[in-house]
Amino acid sequence: MADEINQPKKKKREEALPERLLRRVLESMGEVVDRKFGRTIAPKGGLTTSQLIERMKKTIDDRVREEGRSGRIAPHHLKLKVEWGTHSEAPTEIIKDLETEVLAAAIDHINDHRYRTLGPVKVETEVDIFMQSICLPRQKGCRRFPTWA
Repeated sequence: MADEINQPKKKKREEALPERLLRRVLESMGEVVDRKFGRTIAPKGGLTTSQLIERMKKTIDDRVREEGRSGRIAPHHLKLKVEWGTHSEAPTEIIKDLETEVLAAAIDHINDHRYRTLGPVKVETEVDIFMQSICLPRQKGCRRFPTWA
């Protein structure tokens, strides 16, 4: 037993540089082939945060008003409608983190495109019992995706 304690632990064999390089090349080739055949893994739980933010940016761009000399006015009050079951199961910290992430992205997008707003930008989460995920308000009968109001 004393011999087992005093022996230094064996390190895992580290891969040599050519092995790592070859593995990376083969993995990237496999990913390309998988994409060509449509075998990519899609997220199961609906939209990811980045997809949600991209939809929000598109919605802001769609709703910008041209005000002549005043510039372009963007919406400043965003409502994120969340499915009732998802909202009730999720801890409030996660919902607040999502609101914060979306708010930061909205402010960046508005500033990057030099839009103006009529008030401070804020994101509000609203629970919708009939919502099945997220959808844009202009899509009638959308039950796939939450909406931006």
